[in-house]
Formats: sequence, C-alpha cells, structure tokens
Amino acid sequence: MSRVNWLARWPPSCPRLRLPSLKGFECGRFFKCSRLPTFKKLFEFRKPTWVIVFQLLFAEATLPGLRNVFGFGPPIPRLLFAVAFVYLVFETVADVEEHVENYLEYNTTLQVTIEEPRSAYMMMPEVTVCNKNPIYTSSFCKAENRHRIETETNKTCKTSNCETFISLYYQNLCSGEDSERERYRIVFGTRNNDEGRKANKYFYEWHGNLMSFEKGRELLSLLSYPDPGSLISMCLFNNKDCFSKFRKNLQPSYGMCYSLFAEGEEPVVQFETHLNGLMLNLNVLEYEYLPMLTTVGHVIMIHSPEEKINAAEDAVFVHPRATTYIGLQKEQVVRLPPPSRDPCTETYPPELLQYLEPELKKVYTTLVCRELCTQIAVLEACKCIDFRFIRPANVASVECSYVIPSQGQESSLTCAIEVTKNIEKNPLRCGCYSACVEDQYIKTNSALFWHPRLQKDVGNASTSTVYVYMHSNKIHVRRKVMQTSWKDLLNSIAGTMGLYLGYSYLFAFYIVDILIRGILEIVSWKIFKRNQNRRKYDEKIRRNLIFDTQYH
Repeated sequence: MSRVNWLARWPPSCPRLRLPSLKGFECGRFFKCSRLPTFKKLFEFRKPTWVIVFQLLFAEATLPGLRNVFGFGPPIPRLLFAVAFVYLVFETVADVEEHVENYLEYNTTLQVTIEEPRSAYMMMPEVTVCNKNPIYTSSFCKAENRHRIETETNKTCKTSNCETFISLYYQNLCSGEDSERERYRIVFGTRNNDEGRKANKYFYEWHGNLMSFEKGRELLSLLSYPDPGSLISMCLFNNKDCFSKFRKNLQPSYGMCYSLFAEGEEPVVQFETHLNGLMLNLNVLEYEYLPMLTTVGHVIMIHSPEEKINAAEDAVFVHPRATTYIGLQKEQVVRLPPPSRDPCTETYPPELLQYLEPELKKVYTTLVCRELCTQIAVLEACKCIDFRFIRPANVASVECSYVIPSQGQESSLTCAIEVTKNIEKNPLRCGCYSACVEDQYIKTNSALFWHPRLQKDVGNASTSTVYVYMHSNKIHVRRKVMQTSWKDLLNSIAGTMGLYLGYSYLFAFYIVDILIRGILEIVSWKIFKRNQNRRKYDEKIRRNLIFDTQYH
C-alpha cells in the first residue's frame, strides 16, 4: 500500500482532536477529519491528556516565564526559557531556605525605651538592712548562753575546726577581760596574719554548721541583733517615722537582718532630692564586732518585694561612719516566651507546683524555682531538707546536718552539698527559665566620710547614715524582640521571588490555582471516560441480548 493511499484511508477516531490546541482539524459526527494531518500533528496526538491540560492552562495564564516554558511555542525558545527558569527557581529556593533558617534560629535583639508608670507614683522597693558582723558579741559572751552554745555545737558540728573555735577562741574571747579582746583585735588585724585567717575560717565554718540546723538557727538568732533598735537608731520615710515597720529576716551570711516595705505599700510621689526617700541611721557598734572578722560596716539589700533576696545582686555595702547615698532607677526587663532563644516563663513547672506555698504561687521568680528544684533533688537523693533553700510545702522531712547519716554518705549535709553542685551545673534545670517581666533597680551610690579626728571623737556613739531614694518616675524598659518576625520573613520571601522571578504572592496563588484546576479537570476527564466506556459496554451487552432473542 502506497503512502498516499494510506493517508487517504486515514480514519482518525481521535476525540483529542476536539481540543482547541489542535487547530486546523474539524471532526465530523463520526470522527472523520476533513483535513489530513501532518507528521507534526501526529506527534502531538501522542501527548498524554494531563500534559495537554496543563499546557492549555499555562498558555491562558499571564505568568512570566511559565507561559513560555509550558505553552505551545517553538521547542528551542521553550528550552532556553526552561533552562533560565530552572536556574532562577533554584536561586529563589536557596535564598528562601536561608531566610527560613534565620527565622527558625529565633534570634532576639534588645530594644531600650524610657516609659512612665501607669499610675502617677512608683512603689518603693523592699530594703533589707544587715550588719557584716553576724554575731552580737555581748550576747555571744553571756554566761547564760554558754551552755547552749557548747551543746548545739556538739550536736551540729563534728569537725576539728569547730571544736578548736569553741575550745580556744570562744573560751579566750569570752572568759577574759576587755583587754584580751583588744589583744585579739590587734593580732588578727595584722596583715599576712595566718592566725587571724585561721580564726576567721573556723568562725564561718562553725556559723555555717549551726545555720544548717533548725535549733542552730534559733541559737544564732538569739546571738544576733535582737531587735531593730540594736542595729538601727533612726528611720524616716518622707520625713515620717517608719521604725515600727521593720520585720525580722534571718540571712545565712549576715545573721539577723531587718526588712522594710516588705508588702510594697509605700508609694513614692516626689523625686526631687534624696530627702524624699528613706533615711536610716545605723549603729556602727564597733565594740560588738568579733576580733576575727576582717570586714566591717553594713549591707543594704534592695529588691522587689515579691522576690527573694539575692545577696550577690541586691547588696550595697555601707562604710562605717559615712553618709551613703543610694539612688535607684527602676528598670524592667521584658523577655519573650518559647520558641525564642533564651525563652521566659510566667508559671512554675507542674512538677514543682505541689511543693509551693500558696503565696509563692502568685508571682513566678527564677530564684524560687531553682531553689525549689534543688531542694527536691536533695530530698530525693539524701532524704533530708537543705536549710539553704526554700522549704517545700506538704513534705515532712528532717533537715540535713552532720549528725544525720545518709545512705553511704559521711553525712546528709555532705550529700546535700554534692547534689547541689551537680544540679547547679545546669542553669535551666526543671525548666526554670527567666521571668517574662522582671523588675530590677539600677543602683548609683556615693559616700561622704567624716574627718578621721571627728570619727575618733564620737567613739562608741558613731553611726552611719544612708539615704535611699528614687532618681525619677521614669522606667527604663529593656524589651527583647524577635530579630526576624514572621512579617519580616514573608517580606523577605516576597522580595526574593520578585527579584528572581518577578512573582508576588498573588502569582504564587495563581500557580497553585492552575495546579488544582488542572488536577480537577484530569480527574473529571477520567471519570467521564470511565462512565462512557461503561455505557458503551452496557449498550453492547444489550444489543447482543436483543440479537440473541430475535434469532433464537
């Protein structure tokens, strides 16, 4: 058969010729074409249905590049457009990936602003007054306290240093006359004095062991400053007496201290001078200092009323016989919750809530959370409670001390110390993140000293004067913000697509719309063809049945 005769009898039963992309072919009722196809058309007949569907959709679209790549143009220009388009898409994806990685790092930056308080005044922070000498010598050497000191020492401290302190220094210090104390002061006060360093070490070891035991703390409270009048001679706030508002506060390092404004009930309205704040006259009491102590003066700790004292951050040291000015500037730190880097939290972890007192649950503080976390670890490992940390609620347990043996440990307090060292290596233990909003006070202090001749003349009646006041009613707010927010991420992605492809988010939505429409049209065509074939098969069966009926 010749090629001409083969083409003359071409019977194209091809429904794809109905597609508008194959121009120049008009099929009749029985799919008989009025024109003969060329070999180029024959190649196009072999394209799958889904290819032609997407070609039609992209050809109708006005998307830059995609129309040239997926349309019906000449193959060489389409190939060139395809190479350029693939390269630009690759660069776009690489840049977008970099933007997303930077966002997922959740880096933060710091914004500093100066704001005014919501009300017309600011609340005075809590002020705690301590003496660097934790023991009142006159109480320490009272005859009625001697037996109790020796008894509690034997119960709580079994080391040779404690025994040496009691048998040697305590006996000589309290059994002798005033001249013996002065001799100790001269000997211990000499520079590079090994004896003085030993005595100082023995004292703090003895003091720390007594502080670790409940009965020992009761004894130290008795030996420390019995009332505010023994430590403070005058207290004025806004030129009004505030002496009656002091509360006892036992500190491990400084003995009995006294706190003011613990409830945060005193507002500061005027900010002109230091006279609008707190004025304290503190008794120096140099004759009450133990000879082996190398530091003198007072400690003023300033902190928020709802937070526990952190001596390392809150303390300001006051020189004896000096006038010290402590100016305060309120600062507020605002942090971000997870998933930001260095996240914050406003609630205690669930595993710690059951051990908290109701008043501590009201305000979250990092210090309370970490102390309670350490306390629970000590309780589980050593079966005792460490006095240095918050006592857990709803737990009945003995305190750690040197006289309560633990499992294979030298003592339960030694066990507690080892557990604490291991726990504190992880600053984020128990999920104790920083508070989301934390009030701090920037302290600016200065001091004026009396002339040495005047200091010598006043003698035992000497005092130290302290002024604590607010600089201004402005709050320095340090707010952490995301270095890359989700809006910045979207803008970066849009800029990258516009730079490389000339696309916007609307064009991206258009591409998604084309893909969805193409898939729906292909699925609809498949369903239509399946139903059509089923109807043809049913019609064929029906005709066969009719034929069989007629002839049989």
